[in-house]
Amino acid sequence: MPWNLVGHDWAANILAQHIQHDTVRHAYLFCGPAGVGRHSLALLFAQALICPDTRENGQPCLVCSSCKRIARMQHPDLLVVSVADNRKEILIEQVRSLQHDLSLAPYEAPIRIGLLLDFQNASDNAQNAILKTLEEPSSRAVLLVTASRPEDLLPTISSRCEVFLLKPAPIEEVALTLENKEGLPKDSARQIAHLSGGCYGRAMALHMDPAVIEKDTAYIDGLIHAMASTLQERFAYAEELTHRKPSARASLQEAIRVWISFWRDVLIIRGGGNAPLIHIRHETTLRKVSEIISLPDLHTQLIHLEEGLDNLDKNANTRLLAEVLLMELPHLHVPGTMKI
Repeated sequence: MPWNLVGHDWAANILAQHIQHDTVRHAYLFCGPAGVGRHSLALLFAQALICPDTRENGQPCLVCSSCKRIARMQHPDLLVVSVADNRKEILIEQVRSLQHDLSLAPYEAPIRIGLLLDFQNASDNAQNAILKTLEEPSSRAVLLVTASRPEDLLPTISSRCEVFLLKPAPIEEVALTLENKEGLPKDSARQIAHLSGGCYGRAMALHMDPAVIEKDTAYIDGLIHAMASTLQERFAYAEELTHRKPSARASLQEAIRVWISFWRDVLIIRGGGNAPLIHIRHETTLRKVSEIISLPDLHTQLIHLEEGLDNLDKNANTRLLAEVLLMELPHLHVPGTMKI
């Protein structure tokens, strides 16, 4: 497994070849869903570019001082730009500071590397500012950019980068890696692999924090119970979801995302699709729901929840939004479940 990456052998091989053949580009863009490994791939590539012991096959040693400092993002020639604490976006001042630092001679490595994390969160001015570096690249600098999707950036940015579109790994590969590398029991590894959607970074986060799995289960149980409940009981559940401040918005956001993944599983079952389910622990419930919900109601739920996430981003009132989403639930009583 090149660079110890799960599911991205093809990308690691291409990047290693660029080092082997001395054809390293001036800018790379790594895209994919959260937890898929775009951050890890960028850091491993940075290690391979700077490691003094990089092998002929383009593999970094991962044990030298340079590799370890890059892994911690503390190397003097690795310049990291990300959303600052208490900010919502990357600012133009951060990009200008990076440009100044990249213009200086490397401190100890052959090149300087600019690492722009989650650049879809950059302001329009910051995105426009980075174009100067992309249009007038330095022979002593390489830009590594990560983002959710190329279309979340200015077209002039993605067109000037070597783009890598990272997709989730096969569920079986993630589960097997969790078994062999982390020592997880087979059933636990399979459950986490499905919950991660094939994103190994998310799988590791779930493994390290089992409380997240318990929280997901609670959100699904709450959704199922709410569908069989009275309007008054749904309002009470909305209050339960949003009474914690200042985390009410984050909690509701988590709940909505879990609900979307639940309805996505129901849709896969209803349509006879082959895509792996996320919530295999709830497969019996998912199948029961797929038998009693109408397709129009199913599609309506997905639309409402996606709109709910958008409204949260626009600072909608969390309590009111939770009440509206729960009111719009179809009234279903799933066999084998209890009302609140």
